[in-house]
Amino acid sequence: MERDFKNIQQVIDKLNADAVNYLILRNYECLLDDKIYVGGHEDIDILCENAASIVKSLGAISNREREDNTHYHIYISGNRVNLDLRSVGDGYYCEDWQREMLRSKRVHNGFYVMNDENYY
Repeated sequence: MERDFKNIQQVIDKLNADAVNYLILRNYECLLDDKIYVGGHEDIDILCENAASIVKSLGAISNREREDNTHYHIYISGNRVNLDLRSVGDGYYCEDWQREMLRSKRVHNGFYVMNDENYY
């Protein structure tokens, strides 16, 4: 049976407790508002050092018949929430920049985001 998180804060707490090196790439301003996940219309875009670490920590489920290390989902209060996992070296961004984003990340409401310079 899939894990069902109570709310998004529980997801963040799990990532932080497991010392996963991650940051939320965009649209994080309302991340803690659990109402945005109703119906599975929103996804969470994450940059991480290694996608396998998030998959393991959260018990994320692949959205593809063959895992592609990018498209996964979890459940929050019974709602399917898609995760778009980008990891260092996947070619989505320049690898050096991916490493810099993770190295210089900052805390925002208890979760990690890019610093202002990288976000700009």
